[in-house]
Amino acid sequence: MPMEKVLRDQALTKVDFHQRLRAWLANAGEAMVGPEDVPGVTSWVHIKDGSRVFALHADAKRDAVVHYLQMVTLHGDDLAWEIVPSQRGNMTAVAFGPEKLRYKPFYLYAIPV
Repeated sequence: MPMEKVLRDQALTKVDFHQRLRAWLANAGEAMVGPEDVPGVTSWVHIKDGSRVFALHADAKRDAVVHYLQMVTLHGDDLAWEIVPSQRGNMTAVAFGPEKLRYKPFYLYAIPV
């Protein structure tokens, strides 16, 4: 079963987001967060961090979720997110942790204000 969609006006906190990711890993066997019949670039889960809103795309892969949650385990639920240039040069991609690593299969992007 895909992860439940979370709309922008219902954006989760980081802590709630991490709980949902863990629950999805434990209870679902899908390879991607969203359903296979949804375009991959679809914003599937919205997260609010301070005044910014972020979206995890439907095509985020299971192994990418595992990798991301390993970083959360290492650095805590308040893992730093920093907005960095995407492949197209837009300031929408997100890098994680003190090392500011970008894990591309974990498709998390800042929603432009």
